[in-house]
Amino acid sequence: MGIQEAARFRAHRWYGVDPGAREVLVWGSPLEITGQDRVRRLRDFLMNSRMLDAFDMGAATLPRHARATVRYRPSLIYGYANAVYLLARYFQVERIPGPRELRVVFTTAEPLHAFQRETIRAAFGCHVAEEYGCRDGGLAAFECPEGGLHTFAEGSYLEIKDPDTAGRGEIVLTCIDSLAFPTIRYRTGDIGSLDPTPCACGRGLPKIRPVEGRLLDFVVTPEGRVLHPTSVMHILREIAVVRESRVVQEELGRLVVHLVPVRPMTRAEIDDLQGKFRILLGAQMRVEFVHGTELPRVPSGKFRPVESRVGRDVVEQLLSARS
Repeated sequence: MGIQEAARFRAHRWYGVDPGAREVLVWGSPLEITGQDRVRRLRDFLMNSRMLDAFDMGAATLPRHARATVRYRPSLIYGYANAVYLLARYFQVERIPGPRELRVVFTTAEPLHAFQRETIRAAFGCHVAEEYGCRDGGLAAFECPEGGLHTFAEGSYLEIKDPDTAGRGEIVLTCIDSLAFPTIRYRTGDIGSLDPTPCACGRGLPKIRPVEGRLLDFVVTPEGRVLHPTSVMHILREIAVVRESRVVQEELGRLVVHLVPVRPMTRAEIDDLQGKFRILLGAQMRVEFVHGTELPRVPSGKFRPVESRVGRDVVEQLLSARS
């Protein structure tokens, strides 16, 4: 929606980045290119945007991503927190100087941890800021240069559901800028709290404290490709018969997909899903489907849509091997 894009542009201008300035998007690329995707690419071209595929961050693609970033000379990098962090680590390990024109790196979709923030700041030599929002609830908050996480008060109303004594609770969003179908008190599943202290930047927008979210895991293929977890989620989101899903990479060559379908899936639907995973992950990855009436939960009780029990180790080996 236009007002949300305006809010994003406003936040970028806090760092001296005007609309139309060059930006690199570390974002997901769908398996199939549709007419809408072509329009989006044309829009990105006209808006001086260059997209790097966050669904593939392996040894073969990281050098290409780095070269594209340096050549494009962006004022802004924007993308998934984990994917941007991995790109920054590659810049560090290879001792590649960040683009001199770069003013700020904005991360979104995932929590930005302190160690990731420091790595990105050190690699690119610029401000690092968070954007907070969710797919259905819309944009909710942007970080200012003084570190305040300011809510998008003109277009959404943020509440804390059932706060504890410290003010922590589930973040609930009401999107008030949609005249067609407003989203009322959308439960995000994220934990956070309001921050009543004035911000040193002087802006009067309300603030929240850093959001406690879920760290998603990279999926690693036997061929050595490193894929952002959203690539797997993108496939399952498009399957109408699947109500809920959870993906666990148990081993380097084995992926278990837990499915809660709205009805028993046909053989054709299962074969179609298997084919989509084969296109994404390659023929060497064994994908097993487990059907049930509810999803398994992790011991902590927190839900993780994608979990890789080998991804982090492989990613660390990939980066350390280049140091």
